[in-house]
Amino acid sequence: MSDRLLVRSMTLESDGVMSVELVDPSGRELPAWEPGAHLDVHLTDGLSRQYSLSGDPHDRFRFRLGVLREAAGRGGSAYVHEVLRPGDVVEFVGPRNHFRLEPAGSYVFVAGGIGITPIRALVEEMEGDVIVLYRVVSEDDLVFADELAELADRRSFTVHHVVGDHRSPEGRELLSPAHLRELVPDVAEREVYLCGPPAMVEVLSGELRRAGVARKHLHVERFAL
Repeated sequence: MSDRLLVRSMTLESDGVMSVELVDPSGRELPAWEPGAHLDVHLTDGLSRQYSLSGDPHDRFRFRLGVLREAAGRGGSAYVHEVLRPGDVVEFVGPRNHFRLEPAGSYVFVAGGIGITPIRALVEEMEGDVIVLYRVVSEDDLVFADELAELADRRSFTVHHVVGDHRSPEGRELLSPAHLRELVPDVAEREVYLCGPPAMVEVLSGELRRAGVARKHLHVERFAL
């Protein structure tokens, strides 16, 4: 299996998020992967970043990444948004999975902004007692929202868009313990998966703990931007 991938397409999903579709340059099958997995992508000399896979794990002929343009980042997102283009070839290692889904009777998936990328894959085959809380500053920041809505309808789970600026008094109350228990009354009895940028994860993990979620039931993935 080649350790190189061809950028087949790039789509601006929101004002700051680019999805990148990667395929084998020779059209062969890609390595198998499980929801929650990521790739180590070597963009150029000395610039390597980890990106979560956000597509369908059953599709063995393409990988899809979601990359947030982060002004205060370390250069990876700027390279993807400003330099990388369809037709380019990148090297990769993986897929590897540190955010694997544990068997449970009920789940809550909490996505902070770009953290929706692995959660989009995690809910691909979900059915029944599943709730997704998708936290963004504005409606314009929603990514893969139509796909999530279609999946939720087909798989009979619930998606809540939690929209508001965390810097405002009203925004700070979103996904507070009281709000969490309003949206998910039995949140403390569920397996909880949380993903997003480190600062947002720090706040949301604290709120989830205060809402009664035990550490052993809280699975966290932090994106280094």
